[in-house]
Amino acid sequence: MRLRFFGIALGFLLVPAVASADAHRWGFGAGGSYANASNLFGFQLNGDVAVGEFITRQGWHKTLTAIGDFSVHAGEHDGTDVRVKVFQAGPGFRKATSEKSQHVFGAHALYGKTLGDAGRFAQTYGGSYEFAPHRVNNGFDTSFRVSYDVVVPNGADNNFQRFSFGGVIRYNKRPATTGTTSK
Repeated sequence: MRLRFFGIALGFLLVPAVASADAHRWGFGAGGSYANASNLFGFQLNGDVAVGEFITRQGWHKTLTAIGDFSVHAGEHDGTDVRVKVFQAGPGFRKATSEKSQHVFGAHALYGKTLGDAGRFAQTYGGSYEFAPHRVNNGFDTSFRVSYDVVVPNGADNNFQRFSFGGVIRYNKRPATTGTTSK
C-alpha cells in the first residue's frame, strides 16, 4: 500500500518538473504508472541516450535512442498482495515535426526481466507523446510525457497494458553560441 501511494505521489510531484526529445544528448524521465493487470499502481523511471548524436551521417538514425526502463507496480489480486518489478532496455525513436516544435512523438521496443518473479523475460512495445512548452536548443529543458505500452511476459501469463504519465528532464545537444568570432 505504501508503494502505491509513493508511486502516485512521485508522479504528481514530477509532472510540473518535466523534455524535448528530438534535440537531446540524454534524458531522464519519471512518473506515475498504472498497469491494468489486476489494477496495479506504481511508478516508472527511464533514461535515454541519443545514439544519433554520435553518428556523423545524415538519415533516419538521427532519431534513434537507447533506452533503459525500470517500473514497479503493486496492488491486490484475488486477495493476495502483488508486486511486479520490470527492468528493460532497448531501442527507441523520438521525432518532432521541427526543431522548435513543442510536440514530440516516440516509439520503443524494450526487452528485459521481471524481478522477483522467477526472473522471467518480458518484452514491451509502445509509444509516447511529449509536450515541451519551453523547448530550447542548448542546456536543460523539460517536458510532460504520456506513454502507452503493452508488456508481454514470457510464460503462461497474459499480456498487460501500462499507462504512464510524468516528466522528463533533458540536456540538449546543440551548444550555446556566442556573438564573437575568433581570428
